[in-house]
Amino acid sequence: MKNNGSYAVIVSKKGCNFRSAPVIKSNNVITVLPNGKTVQIVASQGDWYKVNCPQTGYIAKTDVK
Repeated sequence: MKNNGSYAVIVSKKGCNFRSAPVIKSNNVITVLPNGKTVQIVASQGDWYKVNCPQTGYIAKTDVK
């Protein structure tokens, strides 16, 4: 698990859905972050990280390293 304030790298080959809320819904995807993109972790919430990229949103923990 990453610490708040640390950085993570997207490792999903298909990219990672950057969401407005920590739930899987088709209408809350802001954009798809590409594999290799670095994001800053703001908080950990269940299976999700709240990140800055540069706006704040959520990504699944399984998509980062």
